[in-house]
Amino acid sequence: MAHVTYPNLRAEMARHGLTQEDVAAILDIGSTQLNRKFQKKSQFSLSETQSVQSMFEPQLSIDYLFADEPLGNNEK
Repeated sequence: MAHVTYPNLRAEMARHGLTQEDVAAILDIGSTQLNRKFQKKSQFSLSETQSVQSMFEPQLSIDYLFADEPLGNNEK
């Protein structure tokens, strides 16, 4: 089974009905560029992580959203 990158971010995107295309538009980058970031072939910049975090509730930290392993609700 393939490793899912950014499982918490993907889960929050699904909860909020956001697609990768939506996130790419918010970050003002192409969907191919965002896909490379999700595949960890390219890194998110600090400003991009902050922009992504601002799409969600303030209590969802950047560390939670960009963790490599899924975290429980009490670890957000």
